[in-house]
Amino acid sequence: MPKVTVSKESLEGLPPLPTGRYTFRLDSFEPKLSKPKPGKTQSVNLNASLVIINHPDAKINGRKLTNNANVGFAPSLFDMAHAVGVRFENEGTDNPEFPGEFQCRVHGPNCDSSDPENWSYIGPLVGQTGELEIMMGDNGKGGQSAKLGKFYCRVPGCTAKHAESLV
Repeated sequence: MPKVTVSKESLEGLPPLPTGRYTFRLDSFEPKLSKPKPGKTQSVNLNASLVIINHPDAKINGRKLTNNANVGFAPSLFDMAHAVGVRFENEGTDNPEFPGEFQCRVHGPNCDSSDPENWSYIGPLVGQTGELEIMMGDNGKGGQSAKLGKFYCRVPGCTAKHAESLV
C-alpha cells in the first residue's frame, strides 16, 4: 500500500486572516443543531459558507469562512442578508423572515425535517457577494484571534441599524 507524505509546513494549517475588509461570496448553508448548553434551548446554526474573492493576495483569495448564523442571534442573519443586497421578507413588520426557505433534501415521507442536517437552502442569498470585516476577538482561552466582525450593508436606501461588531 502506498504511503502518503505531507510537508511539515502543511501540518501547521493556514495563518489567520489579517484584520481588515474583504469581499466575499456566499456559497452555501450547512445547517446543524447547535451544541446543547445547560439551561438553554437548543437552536440551529445555519453555517453559511463564505469565500473570500477578488483579493489581490493569492494566498487570501479563495479562503473560506463560516458565519455560524445561529437563528437565535438575528443580527448575524440580518446583517449577512443585507451585506449581499437582499432584504428580509416582510421587513419592516413585526415578523420579518429570513429570505428563501429550507426544504428537506430528500423528498417524500422518508425525510426528517426536524433535523437541520436534512435541510437544503432554496433562495436568493447563495451566489451573492458582499463585504465583511475581520476583527480581533476573544478566543475563549484568554487570548485574541481573528473573527468575522461585521458585515457591510449594500441594500440600496437601507436605514436599518446594523451591528458594529458581531464578535
